[in-house]
Amino acid sequence: MNDAAIGKGYTFSIGGTVIGEVLECKPGKRTQEVIKVQTNDATDLHGYKILGWRDVTDWELKTVWYQTQYATLKTKMDAGAFVACVFTRPDATNTSTFSGAVVEIGDEVPLDKYMAIEFKLAVSGAQS
Repeated sequence: MNDAAIGKGYTFSIGGTVIGEVLECKPGKRTQEVIKVQTNDATDLHGYKILGWRDVTDWELKTVWYQTQYATLKTKMDAGAFVACVFTRPDATNTSTFSGAVVEIGDEVPLDKYMAIEFKLAVSGAQS
């Protein structure tokens, strides 16, 4: 049995605004810090490790370029605030939610195909 699925059909929204025609999405990765502890009274000269802070890396997305969509993303970036972001996978039940802020936005303007908007979202706090 193979449960593999393609990404077609997912949706992404920032602050309640659906971002349309997403070409690529690189979701943030959950990370776990590992802290090495060494003490001067360790008789066997071995340290040990403890788990530290958790984090989520930046999300990166690429969409078809539209004036209104670019303006929306630029407005979100200029606001300088973290807002609710929701990524819904094609099955419509598996979602990732997080507090994100647009921290990078740029254009891609090739001569032989569609223009695109690339943007990056910083994540604050946990991602469900």
